[in-house]
Amino acid sequence: METVDWVAPARLAPTLPWQGWRMDARRDGVEDMVADVAQGLVSGRTELLYYGFAPGDDLDDRADREAAGKRDRGATGDRDAPAERGDGRSRELLAVTCDHSQREVLWRFGRCEAGQSGFPSLAAHFKGVLWTEREMWEKTGCTPVGHPDLRPIMHPEECLPDPVARGAGTFHLPLGPVRADVSESGFFLFDTLGEQIMHMQPQLFYKHRDIESLARGMSPEDALLLAERISGTSTVAHATAFCRAAEQALGCGSSREIEMERVLFGEMERLYNHVHDFSQLASATGMTVAQAQLARAKEELLRLNAQVTGSRYLRGAVALGRSASVDWAAGAARLAAELPAIDRRVRHFLELLQNTPTFVDRLRPTGIVEEEWAKGYGTVGPVARACGLAVDVRSDCLSHLYESTGHACMTAEDAFGDALSRFRVRVREWGVSLDIVTKLLPLLGASSSVDAGSPHAAGRGIGVAESPRGRVGHVLFCDGGKVVSWGIRAASAWNWPVFGLATANGNIQTDFPIIDASFALSYAGLDR
Repeated sequence: METVDWVAPARLAPTLPWQGWRMDARRDGVEDMVADVAQGLVSGRTELLYYGFAPGDDLDDRADREAAGKRDRGATGDRDAPAERGDGRSRELLAVTCDHSQREVLWRFGRCEAGQSGFPSLAAHFKGVLWTEREMWEKTGCTPVGHPDLRPIMHPEECLPDPVARGAGTFHLPLGPVRADVSESGFFLFDTLGEQIMHMQPQLFYKHRDIESLARGMSPEDALLLAERISGTSTVAHATAFCRAAEQALGCGSSREIEMERVLFGEMERLYNHVHDFSQLASATGMTVAQAQLARAKEELLRLNAQVTGSRYLRGAVALGRSASVDWAAGAARLAAELPAIDRRVRHFLELLQNTPTFVDRLRPTGIVEEEWAKGYGTVGPVARACGLAVDVRSDCLSHLYESTGHACMTAEDAFGDALSRFRVRVREWGVSLDIVTKLLPLLGASSSVDAGSPHAAGRGIGVAESPRGRVGHVLFCDGGKVVSWGIRAASAWNWPVFGLATANGNIQTDFPIIDASFALSYAGLDR
């Protein structure tokens, strides 16, 4: 392949904010880069943390073009000079992977030649980026050549899914986008034969907010407010991943005291999310008493969050480069006093559910995710762990932060990959999260802050966190102390593509609420 001149990307710190992991970057031609990344993912040697275009590659980025035009006018004195257009620019594809055996995170840049309208599809080898490449194609017009299912994804009003199963007795049943209770907008097309679901296609992006573009030009402190609002029930996970990326990009690092607070807030977020998922599963199976009692426990946890941090959903708890504004003397006492009673009630009703044959029978074997699918689609969180995959950033990338808590990755004891396995993973994680909170409370209280770094810092960083639904990854590029580019990869973005497979294979229509509740996917996390 013909080589081209390459300007090194923004400064890259030699190590990650988490202990002992090397950070490195390399650049290849885009064909070689995609081939190498695909080989690592398929072999299981590496894990994909982020995939997309590097900064400045959005053909519709009017702000960048206007800024370039202003610079040109300032240099030439021509007030009517047109703004620079993005057409014909060189482009760089970015894949950030981690190698657990070598404890290394590698930034891979693949240069596309100027005027090149396509790039080799990674989705042709790794299904986990099927939806990601469709989104990249719609945003930039750059075609992933060889993509197995290239259809519009970001504008549901323009392109709804078509039925797949056809023949005598086949029906096509639409559900959504407006649904019951407080569910966010999502459209599902079921192809059924009698009661059996033959095929199911989800269509999302009804409330796309373009958060990544909104942050451009903001200070990281201001962009943190957006990060907290990507998905309300994963406020801490997104804020923590963003702060870790921003601190690395700005060169200001972090401290153990700050990270311990973030760990505790993350487990508090996991507690109320898991008890909500228990309640939803109880509701989907007609266990109304358990549903009401578990919903009560969730409300108690949310009120406890508000009493300790000032926010039911822990907004403002995670700060950039400093400790939270929490009175830990009072907060730790309140948590220690109230959590045991909540725990006893939750465990009581979980035990009742697990000993109720009608509840267990409805979950087994409903919504099975085969281990091969889980690996091939790069699933994360309880969905992956229910298949027996030890996928948890708390026990690999962030293991040094959890050493004092005794955390271990909670895979399913009977890894069938069905709704019951996902339920049991969360039951085990409920106890683990409570134990982590209990062990961390005596260690908190000392406030901490770090050097804010240069006000004109130019660099890039990556941050990860384990949300209640799985791994969250943020990639951030800064220049002049401002956000230049921001990439978000929520846990649900990895799990949504396999949801349709789990719904269709051997399930009937009345199984859908159970499968939906057991996956506990976020619409906002994907739409962002």
